[in-house]
Amino acid sequence: MASVEIRGVKKSFGAVDVIHGIDVTIADEEFVVLVGPSGCGKSTLLRMVAGLEQITGGQISIGGRIVNNLPPKDRDIAMVFQNYALYPHMTVRDNMAFSLKLRKADNATIESRVKHSAEILGLMGRAIVRDPQVFLFDEPLSNLDAKLRVQMRVEIKALHQRLRTTSVYVTHDQVEAMTMADRIVVMHDGRVEQIGTPLDLYDNPANLFVAGFIGSPAMNFIKGKLHRAGGAVWVDAKDGVRLPAEQGVAGSEGQDVVYGVRPEHMSVVGAGNGGVPATVTVVEPTGADTYVYAQIAGEQVCAVFDERYDFAPDQVIHLLPKLAVTHLFDAATGNKLN
Repeated sequence: MASVEIRGVKKSFGAVDVIHGIDVTIADEEFVVLVGPSGCGKSTLLRMVAGLEQITGGQISIGGRIVNNLPPKDRDIAMVFQNYALYPHMTVRDNMAFSLKLRKADNATIESRVKHSAEILGLMGRAIVRDPQVFLFDEPLSNLDAKLRVQMRVEIKALHQRLRTTSVYVTHDQVEAMTMADRIVVMHDGRVEQIGTPLDLYDNPANLFVAGFIGSPAMNFIKGKLHRAGGAVWVDAKDGVRLPAEQGVAGSEGQDVVYGVRPEHMSVVGAGNGGVPATVTVVEPTGADTYVYAQIAGEQVCAVFDERYDFAPDQVIHLLPKLAVTHLFDAATGNKLN
């Protein structure tokens, strides 16, 4: 087991820059998830760690050893691909033993490790059998149905808790990232937007992109102008809507801002109790929760409740945001106002 150091790593395909100087440190035994939308560069970064893509600039170290010029077989890593690349003419045992045969391991070692790995987990058997310093996972669950994906998510996390092997996991599914990671690296357009624990990213997003990407349903955003008077702070939005904000928030008078509140951080109140008027468009009962979609200041928002509300389309309700967990972002830069 080993740490992974990614320092100033860049990648270009011809004149097109796709990775723009990324710095990430992954500690020994840590499970780190690279997450972001399609095309953000997360799989390319993972393939550079694996040695399957040449880096254009920067340095990658595994266990304190610079591996920039080492072939994949000499990096002491094991990789699970999105497509499992099983050999149909081989038995399960032979597929699992294949990587050890490539390394010219003796028969006794192969038999021992295949048996041990088969007892742990069949799906990742060929990777586990190598007993590498680092596991690399490239969206291994994306081809599974929803129920099996949840089951395998739990199994992989339990496997890491048992083996404690340093792991780097790529996914575009932020729910996978939130439930599996020790830390998450949020990527966008070949850059790192924020690194942190799942709950840190959820509670304290650095910018609009992270706030909108982490969390399901996504955070609601409403544009407006920041105002202060008589000890009160609020955001004036379209159609005369006034959104309450915390007194200690940064930002200047009249500044263009984006008001953010998560769906689960709003409650229904009676008219005249400080709530924001919202016109219901759709109600989605899921059993455990009720999703209410509504219009506020010309923006569609989503609110999630434990209660089983049965609002009618076009009904006006009043939603009260929980001030302590609202967010304000600078409209020009997208950065959070601290």
